[in-house]
Amino acid sequence: MNNLPKRVLKTLSASVIAIASAQVAAGETVILSTVDGRTSVSGDLLSYDGQNYVLRTSLGDLTLAASQAICDGAACPALVAETTNLSIAGSGTVTANLIPLLTEAYFGKIGDSLQRDDPEGGTTYFEIGRGNNSNLLMTLVHSNSSRGFEELVKGDLHAAFTTRAASVDEQSAAEAAGMQTLRSEAQESVIAYDGLMMVTHPDNPVRAMTESDIAKVYSGEIDNWAAFGREPGPIMVYAREASSNSRDLLQEVLLNPYRKALSDTLMIMESDAEIAEAVRNNPDAIGLTSFVHRDGVNALEIEGACGIRIPANEFTIKTGEYLLSRPVYFYHNSEIAHDGVTGFAEFLESPEARAVIREAGFVDREVISKKLNDQGLRVSHTIMRDEAFENMSGTKNMLQLMSRSDRLSTTIRFDNGSTDLDTTDYEDLEELAKLIRSPMYEGSYFYFMGFSDSIGSAELNQFLALQRAEVVRQALVSRYPELADRVGARSIGYGELSPLACNETRPGRNVNRRVEVWVQDPMTTLDAPKIN
Repeated sequence: MNNLPKRVLKTLSASVIAIASAQVAAGETVILSTVDGRTSVSGDLLSYDGQNYVLRTSLGDLTLAASQAICDGAACPALVAETTNLSIAGSGTVTANLIPLLTEAYFGKIGDSLQRDDPEGGTTYFEIGRGNNSNLLMTLVHSNSSRGFEELVKGDLHAAFTTRAASVDEQSAAEAAGMQTLRSEAQESVIAYDGLMMVTHPDNPVRAMTESDIAKVYSGEIDNWAAFGREPGPIMVYAREASSNSRDLLQEVLLNPYRKALSDTLMIMESDAEIAEAVRNNPDAIGLTSFVHRDGVNALEIEGACGIRIPANEFTIKTGEYLLSRPVYFYHNSEIAHDGVTGFAEFLESPEARAVIREAGFVDREVISKKLNDQGLRVSHTIMRDEAFENMSGTKNMLQLMSRSDRLSTTIRFDNGSTDLDTTDYEDLEELAKLIRSPMYEGSYFYFMGFSDSIGSAELNQFLALQRAEVVRQALVSRYPELADRVGARSIGYGELSPLACNETRPGRNVNRRVEVWVQDPMTTLDAPKIN
């Protein structure tokens, strides 16, 4: 494997193990172990046909795929290793900071790996010698989300990590190519979360900016720090290249609502890491970078048009209420058989993978909780709104209930006017179900609180919020009926009462159309309703 390929192969070979000696000493005892070393079984080797071992054990005759087993014993056939090619694409910070660690954590269990970079081709190669004499050559393509979807649909990739969901056009292209629906549970999963932060030099006294001012800075309308009460000096503005998801999110969330376009005088960087480093070394700099690179920079609080500020932290990124949150998706073509991809996809949902995700600086999917007092300025944001005065009894009821409960990070969002759930919502419910099964929550009471934006009548919004809360509760019940005897649950609609972002902009309204999950301590009353 010294001459590594310079491009990803369109048709990828499956693992093959050839017989060097056709003779198998049938009937002699051997030990077969899974390639990850977790499971082993001993018995008499009855036969080997080049693809499967047949072993006689105390439990009966077992057939094990050779590609997934290591044979130990004098009766094991002599094998010649052949190579499996596996190609995966990743974008930006995910490629640089996460995929190599996940690759090492999973495939490193199988054997020693050798990493080689090909900067000109934008690829990294991992050569992995596995104990069952089947080698693995994994090609990591340094890409962006758009290119990752394009090559996955074309068949040039087995899998792609992206920082956005597949678009309608990308889903259509996949279906036209004969693939299953991209946004299906078979092919899409959210493995982690990231967030983009507006950052400045640690010594910069400016600690917050409005969305409007940020739009003016990035459009070039404001170009001097004197506008923010600091000593005069040019604002050095850093941004990612035009093809990056970071650039798209900056334009969509912070510039489009104020009808601004990015200035052509921005200093363009190829990675979030480069932006963070530039800001650390330049007192006049400002830039948008990943939550992963939060050390050594000053993260600005971003204030919406209505005065609401939501900081970037683990909880607000998990809930999606931080406007610049972004999930990390894993897409794979389930119709292309490949043991490496199948096993890797399963590994990404494991506790081991989540430990790697946290180590890399990303936010994992584990459900966490916060009390009302730990949710920043939420109470003041709520009671300062006109809606609170128009519905004092509803506001009082809501805050009393919240004060006696803990909010979970599980938060389901909805498109405008919709009550439909998507793949990521069902994944969130699966995580919630795991939590409910834990002993500490047995007998607890769960509230599914629906909220809306402020478009339309308050009465209709409260009804729609309740309807969405009930959709979420019913989806949990129908998928996990065994939870009915463990906890109680109730759906509540609070409509416009507690906005977490400003309804004046579309991204803010997207944040506000949501269902939150709150939990009280185990119930002591005999008549507590159950989750049915």
